Amino acid sequence: MQLIAVTGMEYDAKRQVVSALLDAIAENAPVTLIDNAEQALRLPHGTVRLPGGCACCTLVSGLVDAMGLVDTPYAVIAVSGAAVPEALALVLNSFRRPDVSVHTLALVTPALWERAPYPASQLSLHADHVIASVEELAPLLAELR
Repeated sequence: MQLIAVTGMEYDAKRQVVSALLDAIAENAPVTLIDNAEQALRLPHGTVRLPGGCACCTLVSGLVDAMGLVDTPYAVIAVSGAAVPEALALVLNSFRRPDVSVHTLALVTPALWERAPYPASQLSLHADHVIASVEELAPLLAELR
């Protein structure tokens, strides 16, 4: 299984990236969305919703349970903007096994760098990939497949 966590603080930009990512993966393989965004993303894909709190701490047991419900070769986690990047990295790392690869994709826009440089730097530091917009997603798709 490929587990892809999308982090970031901007809801609309995150929704665009997650939607594009799900659509691209769904062209070739089944995919499940684990939605932990502040507001439900409501995308037309199989979804497990983790409402309230963040996947890194208050809902970590819910994330473990949600992972048990995933029966697709790909899962995309839309992570709450409240998640602490370092704690999230530790939680996601616990899912790594020979049959599960984990990738973290941080959505860090120029506006976020300007408005909140410290959170932007932490998101970037603890991610496998950093993008600023949905347009930068295409090159990563080949690597994630």
